[in-house]
Amino acid sequence: MKIALVLMPWYRRESPCPELALTVAVLREKNHKVYVYDLNNETFCAQYRNRGFWKFFLLDAPREVRDDFFEKTRDVFEDFASRILSQGVDIIIFKIAGRTYHCSSQMAKVIKRIDPCKVLVASGFLFPSKEYEDEFINGPESSFDFVIFGEDEIALPKLLNALENNTAHLLGTRIEKAGRVISYIKDNIIEDLDRLPFYDFSDFDLTSYRFPDRLEMFISKGCVWRCCFCVDWVVEKRYRSMSGERIYREMLYQSKMYKNGHFRFCDKTINGDIKALNVLCDLLVEGYKSGLKEMYWSGDAMVRPEMTRDFLAKMYKAGCRGLGYGIESGSQDVIDKMGKRFSVDLAEEVLRNTYNAGIHTDINILVGFPTENRVDFEKTMNFVRRNKENIDELRLTYAGCRIHPGSILATSPDRYNLLNTDTDFWSTKDGLNTYEERVKRSEAVCQLALSLGIETRVNSRITRKAKINQ
Repeated sequence: MKIALVLMPWYRRESPCPELALTVAVLREKNHKVYVYDLNNETFCAQYRNRGFWKFFLLDAPREVRDDFFEKTRDVFEDFASRILSQGVDIIIFKIAGRTYHCSSQMAKVIKRIDPCKVLVASGFLFPSKEYEDEFINGPESSFDFVIFGEDEIALPKLLNALENNTAHLLGTRIEKAGRVISYIKDNIIEDLDRLPFYDFSDFDLTSYRFPDRLEMFISKGCVWRCCFCVDWVVEKRYRSMSGERIYREMLYQSKMYKNGHFRFCDKTINGDIKALNVLCDLLVEGYKSGLKEMYWSGDAMVRPEMTRDFLAKMYKAGCRGLGYGIESGSQDVIDKMGKRFSVDLAEEVLRNTYNAGIHTDINILVGFPTENRVDFEKTMNFVRRNKENIDELRLTYAGCRIHPGSILATSPDRYNLLNTDTDFWSTKDGLNTYEERVKRSEAVCQLALSLGIETRVNSRITRKAKINQ
């Protein structure tokens, strides 16, 4: 089939979207002809004066913000729609990555106005709750014929095969909506990630991204831990990792194809499978000894006892140049209630080992967890003070802890003394943990980090620039 594969705003622009590149590879492996449209990147370049909207790749965009953006990009979207349709494609697939669903819905409306018979698919939704599914399928924004929820490496090729064989009516759940039928589909997750094809970045103009010499990839799915504030482990099911050999082969292939010098692994954690990580490091170190050009890589990791001084030294030799740890709090009580599985002492040891190995060391701090009191918060502040020499960057997301639909916090509010479960404006029953209080604590952490000379990043935006040794 001739397929247009589309990524809409808002998504990050550091490098090509890895979810999109993987879907390209999966579809081409099934011999489909794929036209790739990274309209997230193209819209940004065409509408640079509106670049401020791209902060909503991380934040929830209110209705008035979305309407304002759509009005300002109306002509751009119309031009893109005409360009896509001019290819004579059989089907248009919108890759839903992060918060691209709003703009995907808008573009789907534009295309349906031009060609009401064109088959449109929204693929890759990772929403954790039935409420989100119902809203998207039944709500006024849905112009899609098929919606795929969850991982789509199996479901998407199956849908395309069914469309070719006129058996799509046998898939998923069919809903009558405004005179047409919408199907939404869930399928099995892929168990053996080694069987995935190599990422396909061949249709991307790498020079148009912020870091043209860096590629982003996933080497695992899911997460080992079950943190109560997180939904990623809920939607991605059990943890699965590529083998060290498979990751190594992918890096060799991509480095040869695109001459890139850095890989960013976008996984929840790159050390969920220590054996795979250890094998990867051994292969890279041996490869460098044999004349392989050194490749640099980075990612986020868990605090775990295997992150010893010797192991981190090996990671550095293998090309690791950056690790971020989800420390979140300096209070052991809060860490335990979050569902994390490390001690404060171990966290300090791992940070010290990482920094001393020469690896750029980041930490995430999540202020205002429902059980966090002032004493707990001061323990977090003291943690940052004690470990300032071993922290290159401190990262804060949002104005304190959020309650995401589908998370344990949202489904078990009484366990955490929650008065309500509003995403941002929740409060505890005692009235001590409010949105306003969390904003104050977030600002206090930022000011502390800056006063200590630690680079600070808020909602992925750098507050202070740091010098990173490569």
